[in-house]
Amino acid sequence: MHPDQQIEKDFVATMATIFAIMLIIALTYTFKGSTYSDADACANRVRSAISPYQVKQLIGSEQLPPSYAEVKAWCKVELIGYELKIDLAKTFPEFPRTPDMLY
Repeated sequence: MHPDQQIEKDFVATMATIFAIMLIIALTYTFKGSTYSDADACANRVRSAISPYQVKQLIGSEQLPPSYAEVKAWCKVELIGYELKIDLAKTFPEFPRTPDMLY
């Protein structure tokens, strides 16, 4: 192998390493701070922990299922202690009572 070829290979490997490091740094700064807000975390927890009908009863919604925006708005007001309210909502009826469900 000629020294010129070895220098070329070493240069390419060095540049690829530098590029990879710069890419990692750029991605770190790009996605820094892209976490959920507390209200989003609450809304996701509410919607995943209980049934849509229980969510409707918990937040006092007219819609079934309540929209994400409506749940998030409720969470902004009820942010402190929402886990306890979810536990309470688990005692609510899971489905609406309709005449076809009486049997």
